Amino acid sequence: MEVHAHTHTPRKKWTHYLWEFLMLFLAVFCGFLAENMRERIVERHREKDYIISMIEDLQTDTANLSLVIIGFDEMERNFDSTILGFNDGIKTFSEDWAQKFILSFRGGYPDFYQSDRTIQQLKNAGGMRLILNKKAAKGIINYDEEVKDLDLEVTSMSKAQDRYIEEVLKVWSINKMYKEAGVTSWAKTRKMIVHNNYWLTNDPLAFEHLFNRLSEYNEATVRMNRNYNGLKKMAISLIELLKKEYHLK
Repeated sequence: MEVHAHTHTPRKKWTHYLWEFLMLFLAVFCGFLAENMRERIVERHREKDYIISMIEDLQTDTANLSLVIIGFDEMERNFDSTILGFNDGIKTFSEDWAQKFILSFRGGYPDFYQSDRTIQQLKNAGGMRLILNKKAAKGIINYDEEVKDLDLEVTSMSKAQDRYIEEVLKVWSINKMYKEAGVTSWAKTRKMIVHNNYWLTNDPLAFEHLFNRLSEYNEATVRMNRNYNGLKKMAISLIELLKKEYHLK
């Protein structure tokens, strides 16, 4: 009968298993840290990309606001002339005053449309969490809220315009004006020559109501122009803030 020799493997000490566990733990932990660091680097790149895009939007807004403000400045000058010459204008025909009066209710007002592509991306994709700089985040949110508040002001001004136009149509004949000028549309012929006053009434009370609505519309226009100037300054300040906080030229 053969006798087989048994090979006995020495039992490992508990410290060996502890060391293996620690090595495994460190490997997993280091991998976690590396992945976390990689995500942070990616997010910081995304944050800076958002800021650069936001600055571009603000620059577009600033340019658009400059044009809108020029339009409102022109409106204010026209309203000033119409209001100052109102009492004489309703009594005696003046081509210059009549043209300004017609422009006051037919000219409309310039519109401002926010360049909000970045704001919408930040909102829809939950990107605002990426803006870690508190000054930048607060500035962006405040600017967007200010634009939304101005939408209410625009609505108020539009209603004042509607009330003014409604009053004008009670006392001024568009039919006679078009017929004598040989046109069929104000939109097609903005340089239409006016030859007479086309009042439908001589009632002082009707003219008083007309002046009141003209004054109301003018006040709304002045406020809107002031608001747009304030928004432009806010946009410029936000651009400077974002460039400073993110070290951009």
